[in-house]
Amino acid sequence: MWNSVKKQMHSFLKDESGQSTTEYVLLLLFVVIAVRAAGGTLKTRITGILDAAFNKAESAVEASGE
Repeated sequence: MWNSVKKQMHSFLKDESGQSTTEYVLLLLFVVIAVRAAGGTLKTRITGILDAAFNKAESAVEASGE
């Protein structure tokens, strides 16, 4: 009986089928943390770029109307 339990335990410990799911979860967690960390900075940079583009477009429209 103990031999059977020992074999099953050994087989369970050698089984690597569940590791891929764990790796995907850890990768997803890393991506979420990276996006959250860069989110504020990214939002600020995109807003600055769009503001500059709209200001240039507005200046061009005003200059052509004169």
